[in-house]
Amino acid sequence: MFRLDIPLWTYSFRFLRFHLLAEVGPTRDDQAATNALRSIYTMSKERIDVQVLALASLMEAMVSLRNGADGVDNAQRGLSRVFTQQNGGLDIPPQLEVLTQLLDICCSLLLSRTQECDPKLRKLHATLDQTARWLSWKEDGEFSIDVNPVRPGRPPEGLKVKWLNKDDVFAVGYFLSGLVKFQKNVEENGKAERFLTEGLKTIDSESLRAVCRDMTDSDSATRDNCRIYPNFAGGVEEQIRMEEVTQIVHVPVLCVPSLHEDRLGLGIESWFSLPVIASSLAYPTQIFKQLEEVVVPLNLLPNSALALQITYLRAVISHGTNDLYQAVQSYTEVVCNSPPDAELSIISKLNQILILRPQNPSEADALLSSVERFCPQHKNELLKAAYITIKATARGELVKTKNYLSLALRHAAAAGNVQLTFIVLNFMCHRFFSGVVSEQAEKSAKAAWQNAKRGRDTLWTLMGGQMYADCLARKGNDLEAMRQQQMNEEARLQVVKNLTRNLPPPLPYQEVEQLDEELDDAAMYAMRVMQHQ
Repeated sequence: MFRLDIPLWTYSFRFLRFHLLAEVGPTRDDQAATNALRSIYTMSKERIDVQVLALASLMEAMVSLRNGADGVDNAQRGLSRVFTQQNGGLDIPPQLEVLTQLLDICCSLLLSRTQECDPKLRKLHATLDQTARWLSWKEDGEFSIDVNPVRPGRPPEGLKVKWLNKDDVFAVGYFLSGLVKFQKNVEENGKAERFLTEGLKTIDSESLRAVCRDMTDSDSATRDNCRIYPNFAGGVEEQIRMEEVTQIVHVPVLCVPSLHEDRLGLGIESWFSLPVIASSLAYPTQIFKQLEEVVVPLNLLPNSALALQITYLRAVISHGTNDLYQAVQSYTEVVCNSPPDAELSIISKLNQILILRPQNPSEADALLSSVERFCPQHKNELLKAAYITIKATARGELVKTKNYLSLALRHAAAAGNVQLTFIVLNFMCHRFFSGVVSEQAEKSAKAAWQNAKRGRDTLWTLMGGQMYADCLARKGNDLEAMRQQQMNEEARLQVVKNLTRNLPPPLPYQEVEQLDEELDDAAMYAMRVMQHQ
């Protein structure tokens, strides 16, 4: 049987087949795309085409990460093959080296293991800061993958691949850096926000340059963007448009209920997890309005990943500003447009439970039952911590509650979530030491207050501070209790401002008087009816 030995063409068409199968659209088939990559991997391993092998392994890792936390194990196997090559002294193009580091960070983020992201992020920053690395990095992002020649002695052939340019790589790097620092944003004085702001600046400057290039040289830009077939005159050139380096790596944001302290007058829900330096919610609300304006021209489908992220963010903002009806509507929209085991669907249900518990406990219990088969064994540490916190804050046996709270603290620590840590500390103090006069109760309340204050979270600072003031008052330390109440006042004013943001404006004085008179008349009429009966 006659067989053509043209590896460069074989690789080109197999990568093209992978691209068509992996591209988002009606023909997308991740399993078939993975099979195409494995055929490339097998061939490159036989021919010792190490750079092709690395590219195929990284593409398989990217496809696997589409499955979220469930795809991390397979993605890490692909990355380990590339790390083995690098440790063995085999060179790969700098573009693939950067992509490897980006995907490695994504794996840790999808598991919510932000602690292990820090050394990976430092390594990425060191790589991107190497000036020599960018000297051979073309402006259009094109680079070459070496393919061994068919006959010994000939120079290697090149498979041309087009990826991200320098500005695009930095934008993705800023984005991932912001996600890594998400949980410690307040603790590190807004470092996550600064990373994301720099990323947006990079994208804006790149967009401006792209517009200028289109205006000055539209013909050449069109030719460059349309080169997708082999170039017979200059050798085989295939432009493989790699999909996005990362999927949208979302960090579950859990809105946790306030402790129902009568003297605080806060028997309502609030948010405590978004990374904002300022206590006010005005800034994230303003940014969200800008986001909604930006995505209008995209005409997103309701079940698209970005549309679901935006709907969920709208729900969290509504939840945090006490617009509970709108929050439930938005959470429900996310659930209806997502698979039941999707992380965004699960966290939306958990947040709905917090809203529904006081008024509709049976519906809240039904929602909790619907996620219980997914959460306990989930690979995402943050999601497990959120689920266990919901279980722990339900009324139940003290022993079970204590075990759940301890477990929630462990998962929060594993995920590096300091916010959830001081939320759990506050709830533990409220649940086990409410009305108790003891040294342990005082230490628990003080620890809850200090942790929340260190995290600059006004609501939980107020809750911990109020419990600490109560402990001091019960012990007879009236002077210290009064001082603590004075320190609580600033947090109280900010919390009330946030939680009353969506309440209707107060009625004018004349209308209030008229309404009181009408209520009095109605009450007198009701009494007369009752006396008559």
